[in-house]
Amino acid sequence: MKNLETSIKEYVNMVWSTLFEQSIAPDNSQVDPQSHLAIVDISGQWNGCINIYVPSPLASSLAEKMFFMEAGTSSKSEVQDAIGEVINMVGGNIKAILPEPNQLSTPKVIWDAQNYEWPQNLPILASATFKSECGHPFNVQVRQAIEN
Repeated sequence: MKNLETSIKEYVNMVWSTLFEQSIAPDNSQVDPQSHLAIVDISGQWNGCINIYVPSPLASSLAEKMFFMEAGTSSKSEVQDAIGEVINMVGGNIKAILPEPNQLSTPKVIWDAQNYEWPQNLPILASATFKSECGHPFNVQVRQAIEN
């Protein structure tokens, strides 16, 4: 298995440039605690999840870019669809380098990530933070389930 942090950076860059025709850069900024959270679970030979924290202004901008909308016109549903699609694509690529067989769940989006409580048996295995072209940092994590 490739280095997970390197894989996260590679796949997020690929998805970002493909979907949004924008560049992103690695960053060490703190992500807004009131971000939205999108998660895909992976189950099978390897169990865990891939998740992304996206600040609200960036999430709206991504939805508007993805759905060819004017700035400031995206709805909550369109924002959820956009960040769900981003994590689905990133998660699908990361899933491919994990031990098989495994399967990817449908994305779930948590509107208020600040109040989401992660299970204790799902610690962060790898993480990468990026800065978007519009200056908003976002974070992608791989979490591996620990069996009790």
